[in-house]
Amino acid sequence: MSHSSAHRAARPTWWRTLATDLADLLLPRTCLTCARHMPRASSGYACSRCWAQVAPLGRPTCARCGHPQRGTVCRWCRHLSPHVHAARSCAWADDPVARSLLHAIKYDGWHRVADELSARMSQLEFPSTLSAARAMVPVPLAPGRLRERGYNQSEGLARGVAARWGLGVPVPLLQRLRETPSQTRLTVEERLTNVANAFQVDASLLQRLGDVTVFLVDDVITTGATLNACADALASAGVRTICFITYGRARDPRDAPASRGTRSHGDSGRH
Repeated sequence: MSHSSAHRAARPTWWRTLATDLADLLLPRTCLTCARHMPRASSGYACSRCWAQVAPLGRPTCARCGHPQRGTVCRWCRHLSPHVHAARSCAWADDPVARSLLHAIKYDGWHRVADELSARMSQLEFPSTLSAARAMVPVPLAPGRLRERGYNQSEGLARGVAARWGLGVPVPLLQRLRETPSQTRLTVEERLTNVANAFQVDASLLQRLGDVTVFLVDDVITTGATLNACADALASAGVRTICFITYGRARDPRDAPASRGTRSHGDSGRH
C-alpha cells in the first residue's frame, strides 16, 4: 500500500475519534447514580466511584441463604421456602447506589443497566455440590405489567448471568396466571396473599429440561413472597433443586443500617 493510500485508510479512524470527542463535549455522559461526568472510555451507566461504594452483604454468611450470620442460627433463612437450596444476592437493596440502579432498571426504563448488574451477579458463589446442569428462570411479569414497562428486568438479568455462565438463553419456565398489585406498599401477610398460586409451570418445557438446578432470577428480594411462590410452583411440578439469585436484598431489622451520602432516586420496589 502506498503512503497516500495508507493515509486515506487511516482517515476514517481520525474522523471517528473527532466525532466521539465532539459528542463527549456536547452530550457528556453522566453517572446514573451521582450525575458526575464519566470519561469517554468508561462503559456502563454508573461510574467506578459509585460502584466502589456499594455495600456488600458482609461476612461470615449463612451457607444456605448467603446472609450475614451472627451466631449458630441464621435468622434470615426463615424468609425462604423449604424448597430453596441456596440463595445469593450482591448488595443491600437500601444501599444508595444499589437503590438508584434498581429503581432505574425497574421504573425508569433503563433496561440496559441489567448488563452491569448481571455482571456482578454472575460472580456470586453457590455451593459446589450443585449440579452442572442448570437453567436460568426469570420471575415473570404479568402481561399487563409487561406491556406497560416494555420489558421484564428479571429476564434481562437472567440473560446476562446465563451468558456469563455459558448456559445459553433463560428458560421461560414460569407463567404468571393473573395480574397482581405491586408489592411495594403491602404488609408481609398481604404480599403472601397477593402472589399465592399466581404462577404456573410449563410442564412440557420442564420435561424437556430434565433434572436441572433451577436458578430463579429477580432484581431484589425483600420478604421473599414472590420468589417463594415461584419456588413452590416449581417444587410442586417436580423440580428438586431450586436456587434464588438477585442483585439486591433487604436487610433484616437487626442488620446494620445503610450508609448515607450518595444521591438516590427513590425506592427500588419490594418483592
